[in-house]
Amino acid sequence: MTGTRVSAVFKPEQTLGTEDSLRDWLRFPSKLTFKYQANNNMREYYSIGSKFMDNATAGMFTGTWEAGFVLDYRYLNILGLAFEGYSYENGVHSFYKANGMRVPSMSVRVKKLNRIVDGSKDQTTILKGCVLKSISINQSSGNAPLECRISGQYVDETSDYSNLSETDYPEYYDDSEDCLPIEWACMVIGDKAVANTESVSFSVENNLQLMSGCGSRFYTNYDEGQTTISLSTSCYSKDPETYYQKMYSGGFDSTLNAPRVKNLKPIPEMSIRSSYDEDDDGQADYSLSLVCSKVWVNSAGQYNFDANSKILDNPQFKVKNFKLNIKSDTGRITVWE
Repeated sequence: MTGTRVSAVFKPEQTLGTEDSLRDWLRFPSKLTFKYQANNNMREYYSIGSKFMDNATAGMFTGTWEAGFVLDYRYLNILGLAFEGYSYENGVHSFYKANGMRVPSMSVRVKKLNRIVDGSKDQTTILKGCVLKSISINQSSGNAPLECRISGQYVDETSDYSNLSETDYPEYYDDSEDCLPIEWACMVIGDKAVANTESVSFSVENNLQLMSGCGSRFYTNYDEGQTTISLSTSCYSKDPETYYQKMYSGGFDSTLNAPRVKNLKPIPEMSIRSSYDEDDDGQADYSLSLVCSKVWVNSAGQYNFDANSKILDNPQFKVKNFKLNIKSDTGRITVWE
């Protein structure tokens, strides 16, 4: 492989494994990393008494893919393919999981620019039937943007070689003025801010299963199993008493005088919120709220890195359901049109 640059764009599909030629390719958000791998699941056949195989045949074709990027207020289309539930009202996008539905499939076009070897051809690969198995949203430190990672499987691919020009890479155009990465700000239980988040990790596992067609080595359909939702954070509070009352009593006990971690009731509602005031007028032009309903404390502990660092609480949660609400000026996302 002699590629010196790789790009990727995506578009939703109407039918699994079939690229929708009527739709335009859409950009991923900034700081994109993308990788994929195809597997023919070869099977070897040996004659009795021989050390070496006589033949090999291909089994079911399986492909895996993974994309990472910075979550951005102005590039939300990819989230429309990461969650099957979506609504838009008064400038607020809501993404969520829903019973009786499944995540949409998409095609991904990957371009590799070859310029190390003279005369080499550039390669374009289209991954078809890309379906998301899991999504995670993470913040590594208090002043870092949210990084999103999505991964899943795909059912087919096609490749072509040609000489590409700079205009074949619109996803590389300079748009630094247009980017607006999202950062977490604080944790809210009920209607009260209780802690600042130093780091956050939120993940959704769809437990996706691909289904094959009769007599075919390619998958033709898919379904989702039960959803697993997890949340963890390292946080600190300027009001420990209120924090412990809200966090370790399920929000019901206002007289708690010591933290406890056993026999906890679920917290009715917990949210992680962020906002950005572009005009400094005191009104948030952009905001994000991850609202989790019925949250159980799965484990709890505290730590600090050294004698001069903050003492951080490190709870991990199991979540029944959630909504990811993002206020933005982008209008309804195009993948749901």
